[in-house]
Amino acid sequence: MLLYGSPVDVHDFIRRLVDRQRRLRHLDQLLGEAVDEALGWWTHPMSSLPLNAATFESNIWSIISREVSQGGDASGLSNSSSPPDTSLAVLLQPGFPLDEEAVMQALPGFHPQIIAGLRRRAWREHVNTLGYSMDSRSSTWTQRELHLIQTDAEREIPNWPADEHVADFMLDVLLLVYSLLHLTSLLKQPFVNPCLKDGVSKLAGG
Repeated sequence: MLLYGSPVDVHDFIRRLVDRQRRLRHLDQLLGEAVDEALGWWTHPMSSLPLNAATFESNIWSIISREVSQGGDASGLSNSSSPPDTSLAVLLQPGFPLDEEAVMQALPGFHPQIIAGLRRRAWREHVNTLGYSMDSRSSTWTQRELHLIQTDAEREIPNWPADEHVADFMLDVLLLVYSLLHLTSLLKQPFVNPCLKDGVSKLAGG
């Protein structure tokens, strides 16, 4: 497309893109302020725990980082292949299963190694007290994500590990910092549009 333009056209074209970029950044700032304002009106019981928020955030950041590293755009996001969802969910009653029989009822038919290897630290610690232990040689097929579902958000989880609040918070902070650093490093990598590069070089050459 740029082959049909003069150097003045290319210069003005780039200026127009910069103007659009500024506009998008301004809209993004306004959107962020609106989200912050909405959060202030979102009420929830003080005793409830965000049981799955960290998992959601980790999955979304992984998708964003993958798309940025591959040079994907908004249209390519839906077309990119995603790994199959092998996560499991446990309904709290209102806490973790109290014995081995209750665990089997919560996750019927699953191998003990899968039950012991579910990717939730609080869950692993709890089932470990019930006799479930994960083999150190276990492959990734035994380490699935676990979603915890609390039917009544106002009820506390009676057998949640006491030190998990601080540990989960610190882990969330570390994951967020790592994701931001990784995404920042990807965004700093130079990106040259092949069409723009060829067009400018051909125009400069003649």
